[in-house]
Amino acid sequence: MLSRLRISGRGGSGRLWRAFSTVGSKSTGHPASVCVVGAGPAGFYTAESLLRMANGRFNLKLSIVERLAVPFGLVRFGVAPDHPEVKYVENVFQGLLENPSVDFFGNVAVGRDVTVPELMQMYDAVVLACGAESNRDLGLPSEHLQNIFSARDFVGWYNAHPDFTNLPVDLSRITDAVVIGNGNVALDVARILMRNYEELAKTDISNHALSTLKRSMIRRVHVVGRRGLAQAAWTAKEVREILHAVSSVAPIVADENDLNVSSVDEQELQSNRSRRRCVHIMKDAYSKGRASEELAGRKELVFHFRRAPVEFLPDDHGNVMRADFLRTVLEGDAGRQRVVGLDDGDRLKLPAQLVVKSVGYKSVPLDGVPFDPKGSTVPNDRGKVAGEERLFVSGWLKRGPSGIIATNKWDAEETSSMAISHLSKVRDTSGTGLLGNVRLSELLRKRSVKAVALSGWNLIDAEERKRGSEQDRPRSKISSTEALLKHAASAEILPTAEENSEL
Repeated sequence: MLSRLRISGRGGSGRLWRAFSTVGSKSTGHPASVCVVGAGPAGFYTAESLLRMANGRFNLKLSIVERLAVPFGLVRFGVAPDHPEVKYVENVFQGLLENPSVDFFGNVAVGRDVTVPELMQMYDAVVLACGAESNRDLGLPSEHLQNIFSARDFVGWYNAHPDFTNLPVDLSRITDAVVIGNGNVALDVARILMRNYEELAKTDISNHALSTLKRSMIRRVHVVGRRGLAQAAWTAKEVREILHAVSSVAPIVADENDLNVSSVDEQELQSNRSRRRCVHIMKDAYSKGRASEELAGRKELVFHFRRAPVEFLPDDHGNVMRADFLRTVLEGDAGRQRVVGLDDGDRLKLPAQLVVKSVGYKSVPLDGVPFDPKGSTVPNDRGKVAGEERLFVSGWLKRGPSGIIATNKWDAEETSSMAISHLSKVRDTSGTGLLGNVRLSELLRKRSVKAVALSGWNLIDAEERKRGSEQDRPRSKISSTEALLKHAASAEILPTAEENSEL
């Protein structure tokens, strides 16, 4: 079988990742062959569900195909570096990669190196779990000025995502930043911009971001949302942390009226305990902040509600220097309130040499796969793609870009149930006798694709941990694809027909 290096120091979830490595005991009959596209939370939860549901019924051989050279998706590249407790799920996912029934194919882009129709010819079933790989725009002609970034790009930059390593971020001459959005990602961005260098230096933040943030001159970050405080989509944990746990920040609500909630808001809050808690935390922080002398001289975190971006103004060099916002009101019944912008001359004009837009993600269509651009999803029935016998979908591509990491568990269970029902009837219908992972390996070799197997990822992982230990950090991430492939090059790469004969 593939060389499967076991790296020590996986943390407190050791029993969990070892349990993952044993899921999927053998049964009689030829193995079913399934390809899961995407090595993020949706892909891993789906892979685990498939193995568990197949256990005792039939053998299952899984291939996890990932565009990037390394696994874990948004856990590695989306979770804020100062939230290491959320990253512990990587230990669990690693256990699944260690499972002999699973092969990892990193640095293999579906659509570039292999197509979905080709995968459907190789495997008994294909599950698309590749998330959302693009950004929603504001629809403003001025939103593409220099120093205006999407949150997806900016978060990828500070998390060492290879696609965003060279994002042109320079904070050495910036005093005022604006983050647009009222979700957890917006708070993550604001918090990272305001954290002390010494605090960030203990995390796995990218080396280039750490160096840039060390030179930061930011004194004020504005967080601006189109809706009111009652509709803010962040969690109580995130709000509490940025208001109380970030020692260098003085939180401010720009307009005391923004703390008021309408009767319709009250109806919405009755059924949402988390948002009620957030409103309470924000009001409490506001009242304490106004009366506290301890906050004087700190960096300012300023919250603005019921404001919609309308224009960004450039300086003489094409860099953003100001962000203008309209006042908004909410109209409609509880649960169905819509935002209406009021261009009544009451514009909020904020100095801003940096703008980060945290207004959502969107998925991109794949050749040969039906796609609904409005919902940014693949049309499906409980995960079964419409009109395609072997094709399934999970995660954001199934339900749209919403929810937290754990939300993917429920999607995975439903999709896996549909796929297992299909696999119970159809196994190895290709008639070749070769499993999909071998057929994919042969195709990638012919196309000279430098795929990264588990053994290659383990070498990368060990190197990052080694570099991190030398800096008293959990890891020091390698941020370029070229360097990642270099470190994986000495590992055994792809499975062969001889290896599969052991199944």
